[in-house]
Amino acid sequence: KCAPSTPERNSISTGPKCDLAGMWKCVYIEKGAQSVELKDKKVFWSFQGKLLLLEDKTGAHSWILYHFNKKGNTLELREPYRYDRENGDEPLTEPPLLAFYGIDDMAVTFTIQQSENTMALVSNKVTLHFKKF
Repeated sequence: KCAPSTPERNSISTGPKCDLAGMWKCVYIEKGAQSVELKDKKVFWSFQGKLLLLEDKTGAHSWILYHFNKKGNTLELREPYRYDRENGDEPLTEPPLLAFYGIDDMAVTFTIQQSENTMALVSNKVTLHFKKF
């Protein structure tokens, strides 16, 4: 759980006390005029250890595995792979498979804005909104 930086229970925290561990449902992608509502979709980001799994639970889009590094309120994603446990995860060399998840680059850095049950990941190109699952 994210410990707010102020005594207010529902305040937003961008401090190092925020915990990303677990599963987050992506509900909205803000990308200029191309914003996308995802609350009725099954798009999840799961953080465990230093790995992040991006999942489309409908199976329509490839799952993506990222290495991540969190420093304070900064989240760095790097070294994406197409998730494939049967044949071996395949390193990505081009970003098209990432677009569905709101990511345009192979490596990306976000600023984390988090409350107890919600999170926004903000980059210079996109803001991704999540609810804790």
